[in-house]
Amino acid sequence: MEEFAKVFGLYDVVSYFVPGAVLAWAILEAYKAHESPIVEVQPSMAAFLLAAYIAGHMIQAAASWIDDECFRTSKEHAVATVYKADEDKAFRDLLSTAIKERFNTDSPKDYFKYCEVYARNHHIDTYTEMFLANRGLFRGLALSMALSFFAFLYALTKDRKNVARICFCVALAVGAGASFLRFAKFNQYWVDSIYRTWYVDYAFPLRDTKR
Repeated sequence: MEEFAKVFGLYDVVSYFVPGAVLAWAILEAYKAHESPIVEVQPSMAAFLLAAYIAGHMIQAAASWIDDECFRTSKEHAVATVYKADEDKAFRDLLSTAIKERFNTDSPKDYFKYCEVYARNHHIDTYTEMFLANRGLFRGLALSMALSFFAFLYALTKDRKNVARICFCVALAVGAGASFLRFAKFNQYWVDSIYRTWYVDYAFPLRDTKR
Protein backbone atom coordinates (compact mmCIF):
# COMPACT_ATOMS: atom_id res chain seq x y z
CA MET A 1 0.00 0.00 0.00
CA GLU A 2 2.86 2.38 0.79
CA GLU A 3 4.42 1.73 -2.62
CA PHE A 4 1.06 2.41 -4.26
CA ALA A 5 0.76 5.70 -2.37
CA LYS A 6 4.21 6.74 -3.60
CA VAL A 7 3.27 6.09 -7.23
CA PHE A 8 -0.31 7.32 -7.08
CA GLY A 9 -0.54 10.47 -5.02
CA LEU A 10 -3.46 12.77 -4.30
CA TYR A 11 -3.04 14.60 -7.60
CA ASP A 12 -3.24 11.34 -9.58
CA VAL A 13 -6.43 10.25 -7.88
CA VAL A 14 -8.40 13.49 -7.99
CA SER A 15 -7.04 14.98 -11.20
CA TYR A 16 -6.76 11.90 -13.42
CA PHE A 17 -9.12 9.19 -12.23
CA VAL A 18 -12.17 11.34 -11.45
CA PRO A 19 -12.37 13.37 -14.71
CA GLY A 20 -11.26 10.32 -16.69
CA ALA A 21 -13.95 8.14 -15.12
CA VAL A 22 -16.65 10.67 -16.00
CA LEU A 23 -15.58 10.84 -19.63
CA ALA A 24 -15.01 7.08 -19.97
CA TRP A 25 -18.49 6.42 -18.59
CA ALA A 26 -20.08 8.96 -20.96
CA ILE A 27 -18.27 7.53 -24.00
CA LEU A 28 -19.35 4.02 -23.00
CA GLU A 29 -22.98 5.15 -22.74
CA ALA A 30 -22.77 6.87 -26.12
CA TYR A 31 -21.31 3.73 -27.66
CA LYS A 32 -24.05 1.56 -26.16
CA ALA A 33 -26.66 3.93 -27.56
CA HIS A 34 -25.34 3.44 -31.08
CA GLU A 35 -27.83 1.67 -33.35
CA SER A 36 -25.51 -1.18 -34.29
CA PRO A 37 -22.41 -1.36 -32.10
CA ILE A 38 -19.66 -3.40 -33.70
CA VAL A 39 -18.74 -5.13 -30.47
CA GLU A 40 -20.73 -5.49 -27.27
CA VAL A 41 -18.69 -3.77 -24.58
CA GLN A 42 -18.96 -4.91 -20.96
CA PRO A 43 -15.65 -3.79 -19.44
CA SER A 44 -14.39 -5.19 -16.17
CA MET A 45 -13.71 -2.84 -13.29
CA ALA A 46 -9.95 -3.09 -13.91
CA ALA A 47 -10.38 -2.25 -17.60
CA PHE A 48 -12.66 0.67 -16.76
CA LEU A 49 -10.19 2.09 -14.22
CA LEU A 50 -7.34 1.77 -16.73
CA ALA A 51 -9.43 3.51 -19.40
CA ALA A 52 -10.37 6.20 -16.88
CA TYR A 53 -6.72 6.79 -15.96
CA ILE A 54 -5.66 7.06 -19.61
CA ALA A 55 -8.61 9.32 -20.42
CA GLY A 56 -7.74 11.44 -17.39
CA HIS A 57 -4.21 11.98 -18.67
CA MET A 58 -5.54 13.01 -22.07
CA ILE A 59 -8.04 15.39 -20.48
CA GLN A 60 -5.42 16.98 -18.25
CA ALA A 61 -3.02 17.35 -21.18
CA ALA A 62 -5.68 19.22 -23.15
CA ALA A 63 -6.83 21.18 -20.10
CA SER A 64 -3.23 22.08 -19.27
CA TRP A 65 -2.71 23.52 -22.75
CA ILE A 66 -5.90 25.58 -22.46
CA ASP A 67 -4.82 26.61 -18.96
CA ASP A 68 -1.38 27.76 -20.13
CA GLU A 69 -2.86 29.77 -22.97
CA CYS A 70 -5.65 31.43 -21.01
CA PHE A 71 -5.02 31.38 -17.24
CA ARG A 72 -1.34 30.81 -16.42
CA THR A 73 -0.36 34.18 -17.77
CA SER A 74 1.96 36.65 -16.09
CA LYS A 75 -0.86 39.20 -16.15
CA GLU A 76 -3.25 36.91 -14.24
CA HIS A 77 -0.59 36.18 -11.61
CA ALA A 78 0.74 39.71 -11.27
CA VAL A 79 0.71 41.16 -7.77
CA ALA A 80 -1.21 44.20 -9.03
CA THR A 81 -3.90 41.92 -10.48
CA VAL A 82 -4.23 39.51 -7.54
CA TYR A 83 -4.33 42.29 -4.94
CA LYS A 84 -6.06 45.02 -6.91
CA ALA A 85 -8.70 45.74 -4.26
CA ASP A 86 -8.28 48.89 -2.20
CA GLU A 87 -8.21 46.93 1.06
CA ASP A 88 -5.23 44.93 -0.26
CA LYS A 89 -3.11 47.98 -1.08
CA ALA A 90 -0.99 47.79 2.09
CA PHE A 91 -0.13 44.12 1.55
CA ARG A 92 0.40 44.69 -2.17
CA ASP A 93 3.01 47.35 -1.48
CA LEU A 94 4.75 45.27 1.22
CA LEU A 95 4.82 42.18 -1.00
CA SER A 96 6.15 44.02 -4.05
CA THR A 97 8.88 45.70 -2.03
CA ALA A 98 9.94 42.44 -0.37
CA ILE A 99 10.10 40.57 -3.70
CA LYS A 100 12.18 43.34 -5.28
CA GLU A 101 14.64 43.24 -2.38
CA ARG A 102 14.93 39.45 -2.25
CA PHE A 103 15.21 38.67 -5.96
CA ASN A 104 16.74 41.95 -7.09
CA THR A 105 14.26 42.35 -9.93
CA ASP A 106 12.08 45.13 -11.29
CA SER A 107 10.07 42.80 -13.54
CA PRO A 108 6.59 42.31 -11.98
CA LYS A 109 5.72 39.59 -14.50
CA ASP A 110 8.34 37.30 -12.89
CA TYR A 111 7.29 37.83 -9.27
CA PHE A 112 5.01 34.80 -9.12
CA LYS A 113 7.55 32.44 -10.71
CA TYR A 114 10.21 33.46 -8.21
CA CYS A 115 7.88 32.96 -5.25
CA GLU A 116 6.63 29.60 -6.55
CA VAL A 117 10.16 28.24 -7.10
CA TYR A 118 11.22 29.53 -3.67
CA ALA A 119 8.29 27.74 -2.00
CA ARG A 120 9.10 24.46 -3.75
CA ASN A 121 12.84 24.60 -3.11
CA HIS A 122 12.32 25.35 0.58
CA HIS A 123 9.64 22.65 0.92
CA ILE A 124 7.01 25.04 2.24
CA ASP A 125 4.48 24.33 -0.50
CA THR A 126 2.37 21.71 1.30
CA TYR A 127 -0.42 24.22 1.90
CA THR A 128 -0.31 25.53 -1.66
CA GLU A 129 -0.29 21.99 -3.11
CA MET A 130 -3.77 21.45 -1.65
CA PHE A 131 -5.11 24.33 -3.73
CA LEU A 132 -3.14 23.16 -6.76
CA ALA A 133 -4.67 19.67 -6.50
CA ASN A 134 -8.18 21.09 -6.25
CA ARG A 135 -7.41 23.43 -9.12
CA GLY A 136 -6.33 20.46 -11.25
CA LEU A 137 -9.41 18.47 -10.26
CA PHE A 138 -11.91 21.14 -11.26
CA ARG A 139 -9.92 22.07 -14.36
CA GLY A 140 -10.13 18.47 -15.56
CA LEU A 141 -13.74 18.08 -14.46
CA ALA A 142 -14.84 21.17 -16.39
CA LEU A 143 -13.40 19.82 -19.64
CA SER A 144 -14.43 16.23 -18.88
CA MET A 145 -18.05 17.17 -18.16
CA ALA A 146 -18.20 19.40 -21.22
CA LEU A 147 -17.04 16.54 -23.45
CA SER A 148 -19.31 14.10 -21.61
CA PHE A 149 -22.24 16.42 -22.25
CA PHE A 150 -21.71 16.09 -26.00
CA ALA A 151 -21.31 12.32 -25.66
CA PHE A 152 -24.67 12.07 -23.89
CA LEU A 153 -26.16 14.51 -26.37
CA TYR A 154 -25.20 12.08 -29.12
CA ALA A 155 -26.72 9.21 -27.15
CA LEU A 156 -29.87 11.27 -26.72
CA THR A 157 -30.27 11.62 -30.49
CA LYS A 158 -30.74 7.84 -30.61
CA ASP A 159 -33.51 7.91 -28.02
CA ARG A 160 -34.93 11.39 -27.48
CA LYS A 161 -37.49 10.20 -24.94
CA ASN A 162 -34.91 8.73 -22.59
CA VAL A 163 -35.54 10.75 -19.43
CA ALA A 164 -32.37 9.53 -17.71
CA ARG A 165 -30.15 10.75 -20.52
CA ILE A 166 -31.92 14.10 -20.59
CA CYS A 167 -31.25 14.48 -16.86
CA PHE A 168 -27.63 13.47 -17.35
CA CYS A 169 -27.21 16.07 -20.13
CA VAL A 170 -28.58 18.81 -17.89
CA ALA A 171 -26.48 17.64 -14.92
CA LEU A 172 -23.30 17.53 -17.01
CA ALA A 173 -23.90 21.00 -18.47
CA VAL A 174 -24.47 22.44 -14.99
CA GLY A 175 -21.53 20.47 -13.61
CA ALA A 176 -19.18 21.75 -16.33
CA GLY A 177 -20.12 25.35 -15.57
CA ALA A 178 -19.87 24.88 -11.80
CA SER A 179 -16.51 23.09 -12.14
CA PHE A 180 -15.12 25.94 -14.23
CA LEU A 181 -16.20 28.47 -11.61
CA ARG A 182 -14.56 26.39 -8.87
CA PHE A 183 -11.41 26.09 -10.99
CA ALA A 184 -11.26 29.88 -11.33
CA LYS A 185 -11.75 30.29 -7.58
CA PHE A 186 -9.07 27.73 -6.66
CA ASN A 187 -6.75 29.40 -9.16
CA GLN A 188 -7.10 32.57 -7.10
CA TYR A 189 -6.57 30.64 -3.86
CA TRP A 190 -3.46 28.95 -5.25
CA VAL A 191 -1.81 32.16 -6.48
CA ASP A 192 -2.66 33.97 -3.25
CA SER A 193 -1.29 31.10 -1.13
CA ILE A 194 2.02 31.12 -3.06
CA TYR A 195 2.52 34.82 -2.41
CA ARG A 196 1.48 34.67 1.24
CA THR A 197 3.50 31.52 1.96
CA TRP A 198 6.60 33.14 0.52
CA TYR A 199 5.99 36.39 2.39
CA VAL A 200 5.47 34.67 5.75
CA ASP A 201 8.56 32.48 5.33
CA TYR A 202 10.94 35.12 4.02
CA ALA A 203 9.71 38.64 4.71
CA PHE A 204 8.36 38.18 8.25
CA PRO A 205 11.65 36.93 9.76
CA LEU A 206 13.55 39.58 7.82
CA ARG A 207 11.26 42.32 9.07
CA ASP A 208 11.62 41.14 12.67
CA THR A 209 15.42 41.11 12.30
CA LYS A 210 15.44 44.73 11.14
CA ARG A 211 13.53 45.88 14.19
